[in-house]
Amino acid sequence: SLCSMAALETRLLVDEGAERAPPRPTVAARVAQGVSDFFNPSFKTCIWLLTAVCGFMDAVSFIGLGGLFTNIQTGNIVQLAFIVGYSTSDRVIDSKDRVGGLVVSLCSFCAGALIGGLTLHGPLSTWSNAYIKPKRIGFLIEWFLLLFGFVTSAYYLHRDRPYSPNILIMDYDAELWFCIMFCAGAMGLQAALVRQFGLTDFATNLMTLTLVGLIADSPLAGGKNVRWHRRLGSIWLFFSGCALGSALLLLCKGPLYALLADFLIFSYCLRGLLSGTPPPAPAAAPAAPAPAKAPVPAATTTPDPMPAKA
Repeated sequence: SLCSMAALETRLLVDEGAERAPPRPTVAARVAQGVSDFFNPSFKTCIWLLTAVCGFMDAVSFIGLGGLFTNIQTGNIVQLAFIVGYSTSDRVIDSKDRVGGLVVSLCSFCAGALIGGLTLHGPLSTWSNAYIKPKRIGFLIEWFLLLFGFVTSAYYLHRDRPYSPNILIMDYDAELWFCIMFCAGAMGLQAALVRQFGLTDFATNLMTLTLVGLIADSPLAGGKNVRWHRRLGSIWLFFSGCALGSALLLLCKGPLYALLADFLIFSYCLRGLLSGTPPPAPAAAPAAPAPAKAPVPAATTTPDPMPAKA
């Protein structure tokens, strides 16, 4: 009986071997996989980290470069409109240098967006090699722009100029003008690329629509809010990037180390952005079936009455 039971157990194991779970990996294998994933981030992870890059850049530009924005151009347009509206007022709220900085940032952002369009639809869109997929060369150009922005900021501080961040008035030198140009151009280029390769319901710089979608599609409003974690995560990453960038500006008394941290984060993401595989787009919701039409009743004809006899 013991032999028959052993034979039966062996037969059951052979029949159900395909359904058994694979053995759990060892601790060493899991650590090695974690290290490999850390040094080879996925494309999705890199897109998430770009939100922190935008937060760092806004903190650097607004606090460290005189109250302008190199990423959120809505702020620059609003400030220029305020300056135009207050131009006949006795209150002095700005200087000519700051107006020039706002214009330079806006124009550089537009130039970066144009370069991004050329890498997506122009002659550069077909260029690729073993490490860079088609239409990804723009991320490499952005890396160089961030590098040049960091170098110009380092050169400005290397001259031992007194640095006093002021969000209202600041005297711009040539080095800071170039720093604004490179940083704003990089953000414009990134914004154009994220429009093509971004994730659904995930924003890197436009938090207003993200917040509206998070609330308007919530269960309180009768919605499902399927990808609420993406919307909430983008807001949290943007907030964290701004907070950390502001702290670095306060501790280091200048934009140098904040720009360095921004550059290092983007450098970490560069390989995944150039050669990573984007996640598949979410499947479209099936169309609702058309309502069935009610059958049209057949026309009934009534026989003509017989003529009355004379």
